[in-house]
Amino acid sequence: MFWAKAQSNQIEKKSNFRTAGMVYAIGKKALFDQQILICTIAMLFLSLVMIYTASIYVNKDVFFYVKKQAFYIFVGGIASLFFLSIPISFFKNKK
Repeated sequence: MFWAKAQSNQIEKKSNFRTAGMVYAIGKKALFDQQILICTIAMLFLSLVMIYTASIYVNKDVFFYVKKQAFYIFVGGIASLFFLSIPISFFKNKK
């Protein structure tokens, strides 16, 4: 977890607190929403199960499409972690 640097007039104590499933760090906005993360992971898992059951009768290798989908889920997860690490101020117009 990334902690915001405490300013001189703030208490220099690192602590987390939750509000409606969102995880906050002192001086920063939410890094992620825990409830949305759990729902997304559950839907990804269910999609792998549905692809497996649909591909049982199609191909000799029943895990062919599951491996393909799992690879794309992995690539998407890595890309999302990369873009999560970039601060929003990087994308704002600097004039």
